[in-house]
Parts: sequence; C-alpha cells; structure tokens
Amino acid sequence: MLHTNNFTAMSRRAIALLTAAVTLSSIALIGVPAATADEQQTTAEQNTTAEPSVIINEVYAGNTKAAGDPDSKRCDWVELKNTGSTDVDVKGWGIYDSGKKAKKRYTIGTSEVTNTDTVIKAGGYLVAYIDPDKAKPGLGSDADEVYLTTTSGDFTDSDVVDSTSWNTGTTGVKKMSDSQSWSRKDDGTFALSNTPTPGAQNVFDDLTPTPPTGETMTVDAWSGLADVTTVDAEGEFGAKEQGGDHTDGNLSGLVYEAGKDGKQGVLWAADNDLNPTLGNTADKGPGSINKFVYQNGTWRQNPTDGWTFTNNGQTKGGKQLHFKDGTGGVDFEGITLINGDSSKGVFIGAERDNENKNVPRPSILQYDVTEKTTDANGDGAHDLNATHE
Repeated sequence: MLHTNNFTAMSRRAIALLTAAVTLSSIALIGVPAATADEQQTTAEQNTTAEPSVIINEVYAGNTKAAGDPDSKRCDWVELKNTGSTDVDVKGWGIYDSGKKAKKRYTIGTSEVTNTDTVIKAGGYLVAYIDPDKAKPGLGSDADEVYLTTTSGDFTDSDVVDSTSWNTGTTGVKKMSDSQSWSRKDDGTFALSNTPTPGAQNVFDDLTPTPPTGETMTVDAWSGLADVTTVDAEGEFGAKEQGGDHTDGNLSGLVYEAGKDGKQGVLWAADNDLNPTLGNTADKGPGSINKFVYQNGTWRQNPTDGWTFTNNGQTKGGKQLHFKDGTGGVDFEGITLINGDSSKGVFIGAERDNENKNVPRPSILQYDVTEKTTDANGDGAHDLNATHE
C-alpha cells in the first residue's frame, strides 16, 4: 500500500506538472505574433522542396571512350532537370542502370567525373558525366534503363524518384551513336534525338522543315461539296451482292470533276475488275471507268452514251478498258484528271494485263471518255481503248 500511495502521489505531481507546462505553452503562444506572408511563403516552399522536383531529362549512352574527346562524347551521361520553383541540391543522389546493383551506382558529387556544384537551380539542369573506364553504371547503347534515387548505396525502390528505359531496336536504330541521345519530350514521353543537348533544352528533328525562300507550295482549298454525301448503297462497290450497279468489290480510285457553266459535277470511278459485275466471278477481267452524274437529287451511273448496261435484268455501269491496240484487260489501281478536266483525257495507272497476269505491265494510260463506244466483244458492256500509253 505504501508503494502504491507513493506511486499515486508521484503520478498526481506529474499530471500537475504536465498541465502547468501545457498552460504555460498556451500562454506563451498567445503572445507570439502570426507569421508574416513572406514567412508563410518560405515555409510553403520548404515543404514543396521536400518532394523532389528533379527528373531524368536526357540520357547519352553512345560514348566514344576516346581520351581526347570532351566529356560530352567520351562519357555516358545522364542529364537531370529541376522542374520546380526552388533550387534542389542533389549531392549524394544515386544513378543506377537496370542491374540496380550498389557496385554499379554513380553517386552525384563524389563519383568521376565529379560535379563540383550539385545544386540544380529552378528550371535548370545538371549533367552527371559517367566515366566509361569506371563502368558506373555502364549504360547500354542498344537497350537499358536508368534509375534516379535520392540516396546512394544499396538500391532501394522507395528512394527512386524517376526512371526511363529504351530499346533502340524498336525505333529502327541498332544502337545509339555518339550523335544521338534518349530525350524527354514536352509530353513527358521519351524518344531518340539526333541532337544531344547536355545542359540545355532537348531538340528533336523538325518533321515539317521550313522550305527555302521561293520553294513554298500553295495548297488550294477543297473545291468539292462541304457535306458528305452517300453516292450509292452500302456494298454497291463491295462483295455483298445487294444488287445494283456493282457487286465486285474493286473500287480502286475516285476523282471529282467540278461542273462548268452552272452544271453539276461528275464523279469518275475506277472499277478494278468488271467481270463480277458482268456475272463472272471465276476470272480476273478488265477494269472499267464509271461515270456518276447528279440527277434528281442523287448520284447515279450516267444512263446515256453507253455508260450503263443491263445484266440479268439489272442496270449495271462502267466501260471496260483495253490497251491502245484494243486487246487485253487493264488491271489498274488509280484514276485522275489533268487540272480537273476530263476533256483532256482520263488517266489511269495500270499494273498488268489480266489476260497475261504473270507479266507485269506498268503503264499510264489515257482514255478519251467523249469517244463514241460500242459493245465490241458482246459481253454487254461497252469497250474503251486507250488513246496513249
């Protein structure tokens, strides 16, 4: 009981002392003025600095190892960038490759080549040059990865603040040369750059270079209709056999000719194989030119001048093409006009004669689409011979 009473008494004294301390603290705090705006801002910046704003911005792995070269070529290097608004000291931070092994680490500020100033200004850069003879960490120019950590020693995942990996084989390059680097783009992704920029903003090839003076090209505005219009039913030029003008699935070109003197324009279409439209799906046949005109609020095959024909009671369209001597079945893949004017001829690009399919015949053929035509071989479709090849 004596010990218990003593313990109880001491406990009461301790509680009393703690209460007095808290009370005195409260009194003391009441007398302290509130922090100024500048002090609050400083505190906020210090708190922000606690979360690293340093990232890996560029990696160079194509070192020459040549003693006479500057460090930017002789060494592998990793460029860091401070994306924050306050300076960050990265002394003692580590750089590791994919091995993540302590023996292959590079310690900023102590390893060769040494960075004497390890403070990265806000928005600034620090380039950690890695001596190739020391192989720390020995970056692979074909494929590897780099980790940036806030400590250096045994590798710990929790210390990693940024990382990147590369495989130049996926970019079509066997390995990084001494004139290439693995660089971060504005969107945060990385890509191969042909201009290493240690300590400066990354540079990428301009895919749309400005042409020299006098070599610019003016592109006219699209002269066709603003609205999208369906010309024919789904599958008319497809192999769905809905019936109609086409069921062969070989539409291989389309060109628009604007109308003149208030008249509607014309659509010239390339049918790569007219045989299915004629009812023959066993053989590859001649291609045909098809003329679409705008009538009664819709586009349809021109019903005049032999541009349409009847097959099994259905109206079909197209004039089948032959070479200049009137023979062969032209297999073609494109159709165009000169200055949008069919009176100067309709031109197609041929790859072969389907009557002799094993022999290539690359040709540009011109056709006079105003020429009066007939069904020369009696298969139902009118025939059109090239005027030039």
